[in-house]
Amino acid sequence: MEIKTTLVEEFNTQIKEVGKLEVGSEKQKIATECATKLADRIIEIEKLENSRDLEVNKQEIDLNLKIEELKTDRRDKWVKNGIAIGSLVFAVGTAIVTTKFELSGGMHTTEAGKGSIRKLLSFKI
Repeated sequence: MEIKTTLVEEFNTQIKEVGKLEVGSEKQKIATECATKLADRIIEIEKLENSRDLEVNKQEIDLNLKIEELKTDRRDKWVKNGIAIGSLVFAVGTAIVTTKFELSGGMHTTEAGKGSIRKLLSFKI
């Protein structure tokens, strides 16, 4: 920052001048007070810069966490959809195989056998 650089240069100049003045004189006290005020301003600017940097870093961390959360949510949705589709395909495949097996005569021909298979393959929607 240009203002901070200017203040630091002025502070350094003031400190050199304070060293040249007579110890305990009124001019030295006034120059010391001015240098102290400049130092306070420099410190305040540095505090503001540090708090701004901390806020920017916090926002970046929050943004990265949100991005990771969205990626995880997307992956979870794909897995859930995959499981649902897989279950449906398995159920349809089982129904087709069972029907073909029954039609070819390889299935139990008794009513109890047919009933147990129907009960096993019944879908509650």
